Amino acid sequence: VTMEDVDVKEPKPMIAGHEYVDLGLSSGTLWATCNVGANKPEEYGNYCSFRYNVDWGATWTKPDNAAFNELLQECTWEWTTLNQIDGYKVISKKDTNKYIFLPAAGFDAGGVGEKTAVNRKGHYWGKFETGKITSLEFSIEIKGIDPIDINNAANNYSVRPVAK
Repeated sequence: VTMEDVDVKEPKPMIAGHEYVDLGLSSGTLWATCNVGANKPEEYGNYCSFRYNVDWGATWTKPDNAAFNELLQECTWEWTTLNQIDGYKVISKKDTNKYIFLPAAGFDAGGVGEKTAVNRKGHYWGKFETGKITSLEFSIEIKGIDPIDINNAANNYSVRPVAK
């Protein structure tokens, strides 16, 4: 067997056992490749309450307002399908080979265990603002992106962790 016969793949970058993508963002923020509870980028993962803390080690956290805005401004967004799951491919403007996929996982309205708007919308929790009953939330759907929304804390949404 020669080296030409072997498909050599670079190891994927990881922090505390979780893969990430460096999109070349000005803040240096690194985005996880998967939602909390997912093993692949297109998997929906867990539907979490706003009080959920990312339990991936000290480096990982929920994104804040600045992280969501930076993703909007410094990346190109394309609505697409990955393995039969609709969502946004968020592509680095600095290196178009680097991207994350945010699946339209829908949400669990009222936290009762029923998924709503699957494959049409995706809601992602951001950091909880202490003392408020709402939390920062990022909404995606085929018609566009609602970057900053303060939403009902009773809903359960996806979480896409970030690290610095």
